[in-house]
Amino acid sequence: VPVEIWAQIHALACTDDGSAGRALSLVSKEWRNISAPYKFQSIALIGPKPILRCLALLETNPESPVLSLFIGCQNLRMYSPDECRLDLARESARGLVFTDKLFPELATKYPIQTVQIHADAIEQAVLRILARVAGTLHTLYTHLTFVERPGPLYPVPFHHLRTLVLHGPFASPPPTLSCLTPNLRRLRLASPLTSPHKSSVLLNTVTAAAPRLSHLYL
Repeated sequence: VPVEIWAQIHALACTDDGSAGRALSLVSKEWRNISAPYKFQSIALIGPKPILRCLALLETNPESPVLSLFIGCQNLRMYSPDECRLDLARESARGLVFTDKLFPELATKYPIQTVQIHADAIEQAVLRILARVAGTLHTLYTHLTFVERPGPLYPVPFHHLRTLVLHGPFASPPPTLSCLTPNLRRLRLASPLTSPHKSSVLLNTVTAAAPRLSHLYL
C-alpha cells in the first residue's frame, strides 16, 4: 500500500481522544513517522496530570497540529493525592520536563523529587496549551469548574475555530473585545456570569469577538 494511502488512513483514525495516534506510533518506526502529523490532531485531556503532560509534550513538538481539543478538570480536591503530585524522575523518563514557569519551587538550587499540582499551574498550563494550538484548532471544549475566566472567551485568537463550548465560571466581560474568533459558528457558554452584568454587554462582547457566529447557547 502506498505511503500516501496509509497517511489518509492514519488521518481518519486519529479522530478520537489521542489513543489511536499513540497506538499507531507503537506499531513500527515507519508507522510512527506516518502518523506523526496526525497524532495530536484530536486530543482529550481529563485531569491535572494529562493537562500538564500535554503542555510538556507540545513544547517538544511545536509543529504538531491540533484540530480538536477537550480539556476537563474538576476541583483538585476531588482527586486523590497521587493524582495531584508529579514524580519528576518518572516524568523525565517519559521525556517530559517541567520548569519553574509552572512550579516556582523548581527554581531553588536544591533537588526536588516531586511537586504538588496546584490550581495556578493548571490555569497557566491551559492558557499555554491554547496559545500553542490556537493556529490550527477547529473545535474546543473546556470543562474547568474551579478556574474563573476573565471573560466569556479566552483572550487567545483562534482564527480557524468553528465550535467552542466552555463550561465553568467567568467574570463580567469588558464592554468591547477584539475579533478573537473570526470564523466561529457555534458557541455555548455553560455557566452564568459570576458578577453583576448587563446582557447587552455580554452580547456585544460575543458578537465583537465572533462576527460570524450563527448559534449561541447560554
